[in-house]
Amino acid sequence: SMARGAINYFDSERHTAYGSQQDKFEAYNAAVGLSQKNGERTLTIDNIAVDDSYLNVFYTLTSETPLALPSTDATPAEIRVSLSAPHFWAVIDGKKLEPTGTIESEAYAVDDRTLKGMERIALTRALPDEFELLLYTGGTDAIKDAEFQFSLAVDKSAVAVESLSVEPKIDFTVDYSTVNRRHDVRVERVSISPFGSTITLSEVASDPFTAFVLRDDQGKYLTRLPAGSI
Repeated sequence: SMARGAINYFDSERHTAYGSQQDKFEAYNAAVGLSQKNGERTLTIDNIAVDDSYLNVFYTLTSETPLALPSTDATPAEIRVSLSAPHFWAVIDGKKLEPTGTIESEAYAVDDRTLKGMERIALTRALPDEFELLLYTGGTDAIKDAEFQFSLAVDKSAVAVESLSVEPKIDFTVDYSTVNRRHDVRVERVSISPFGSTITLSEVASDPFTAFVLRDDQGKYLTRLPAGSI
């Protein structure tokens, strides 16, 4: 169940892009503490934080021997660590959660045998308040290739009071007459929730509509952080 609790990922003095959201993550997260060993490496799911917009995974990876960081010593350490961090896929109630095009993640080295990281998985469809979650990581998105698997029963109902989500199914058209191009787009879902707000659009096209800005009802422009497409 999502509840108030500390997340030790934020204990480091290292800068994190998600530090401004620490209070929200710690207001609604579940302390998991589930570990799995594979060879010399052990992966622990420290916390998960789920609302209507994002599934956030906080983890620790340890190794009995120094972690092999890809690339060369000339590559910045942060990049080498991030390239060695695991990437998660998720199955919700037996149905694979299709990832968006962009992976929102970061990681840092605690020492040469330990790294801590977080990954944000954008949700393009509504999840029930209670669901069965399978998290896995490996070389591909195939479960058979998974290096680590974690099965969890999740209850995010506590976050529901802070979330506003609708599926309006509103259609609109964008017509670029000067280049003879037209987009027929549908607003599938809009979610305003503690971990970030999302808008999900759909279109049948070889070159989908992605160039747009967001503005609120007061005329103010809103920062848009594209989470990719599928």
